[in-house]
Amino acid sequence: MPPGNWQTFLEHVRTEFDRLPVIEQRWLEDRVQKIARFQVAIDQLFQAVQGGKICKVCGGACCDSGRHHLSLANLLGLLFANASPPTPDFSRGCPFVGDDGCLLAIPHRPYNCITFFCDSLDNRMTAEQRTLLANHDRALRAEYTAIAQRYEAAGLGRLWLTLNRLGWRSIFRRRPDHVVDFKNH
Repeated sequence: MPPGNWQTFLEHVRTEFDRLPVIEQRWLEDRVQKIARFQVAIDQLFQAVQGGKICKVCGGACCDSGRHHLSLANLLGLLFANASPPTPDFSRGCPFVGDDGCLLAIPHRPYNCITFFCDSLDNRMTAEQRTLLANHDRALRAEYTAIAQRYEAAGLGRLWLTLNRLGWRSIFRRRPDHVVDFKNH
């Protein structure tokens, strides 16, 4: 959990984001919008194989493994959408699961939560659906990777763990090998 409370952490992220050059903010917003579109497309495949019904039958057991899946991209997606991110409950297997399921909207869910199709779901998919899922997954991973290659705190998930490892330095600290001179960019 970030130092301080959740709302303080969100304000810290917003403040740091506002300090970024506008060109950098736009680059991030473009990546996050692409992530949202791919995640919605993957969810359409999930719905096509009755994923919601199957998850209710098993109780969403895979969600109990989601403790540290939230990524910087997911958090930014919520902020760009002017959505209030739900307060995490770290007493649960996944801090973003409520009594009625996931508290995060499809476009802002963690990568693992969107792309994982259990055997029950996979067995219902056609070859065409599997190919489409693989294509969407590849494109989605490329967008997450672009952000992760740019920022030390970014990745496919593990935002809290990564920030703890980095000592809670700037969330938008650039990787040393990925510095851009915005004046000449």
